[in-house]
Amino acid sequence: MVDRHKTTVVSGVPTVLAALAQVPLDGADISSVAYCRTGAAPLPPELGERFEDLFGLHVHESLGMTETAGITSITPPGVVAPAGCVGFPVPFCRVRIASVDASGAPAAEDMPPGQVGLVLVRAPNVFPGYLDCEATRSSFTEDGWLITGDLGFLDAEGRVNLTGRAKDLIIRSGHNIDPKMIEDVLDAHPAVDLCAAVGAPDPYAGELPVAFVTLKAGADAGADELLEFASGRVDERPARPKSVTVLEAMPQTNVGKIFKPELRRMASEAAVRAGAGSLIDAHGDLRLLGVSASLDKAGRISVDLRLEGDREALRQITSELRKYPVPVTVSA
Repeated sequence: MVDRHKTTVVSGVPTVLAALAQVPLDGADISSVAYCRTGAAPLPPELGERFEDLFGLHVHESLGMTETAGITSITPPGVVAPAGCVGFPVPFCRVRIASVDASGAPAAEDMPPGQVGLVLVRAPNVFPGYLDCEATRSSFTEDGWLITGDLGFLDAEGRVNLTGRAKDLIIRSGHNIDPKMIEDVLDAHPAVDLCAAVGAPDPYAGELPVAFVTLKAGADAGADELLEFASGRVDERPARPKSVTVLEAMPQTNVGKIFKPELRRMASEAAVRAGAGSLIDAHGDLRLLGVSASLDKAGRISVDLRLEGDREALRQITSELRKYPVPVTVSA
């Protein structure tokens, strides 16, 4: 298409760029492309390097939300920035990096350059609010700054750099784990096409980090190999994933973002299934008939177990399963 139409700008979310990276040029002339941009989700550093190696195109990152009418900050042509740098705020847009209080809400203090906090935005292109008044109240500070939900920092040049999403943090026994540190490691594996890390519910730690991957066309790598690869390269011991699951396809939104709520649902189902299996082995006279996890429109997850066996053993297992941080219903 670029060869035919002499396209000058290519823009796509990271999952689209990952798909393009698997399409050979076959002699097509793409020299007309002067600018390549991505947004909507973090760009894995390995994907940016692979795209540049394959096509000679540096991928420029940007930050935008529907709530800001598209663009908040952008890396302009000619500026080569490191992965995670989403560029300079657009004209008339102000960006704050706020510290976070004990409840996870933005505090009044701003973080100094280079230190991570919550990204807040105030600009003419910020929308006035949602139809749901409660959603509006929780999305703005009292003095009118939009809480983007992104974690990031400002560098010495005034550019915005993103490190992750506040709601995507995995909290293991009070230790905050940025899933990006796991994802960046797995992205570097030569067989991995897409990957995402989420928290799986655990009755002791609250959450444990787990990862999901899809493989490049023709690549072959098992879950154990990928787990060993990640465990040896994730520096923070609490952040080392407890499991890696290889998927045929990564769940995505309509615009191509990885849909992490579905991955959390899958992780919750697997975690409760494994926990119930251990409890059944300990109690003996029980049989697992099925496990299913559901995800509602608000992103809340619940798990349903169907068991058969001794009534007292059922009561004991039900009590144990209530220790999980997601609602678990046991039916006999």
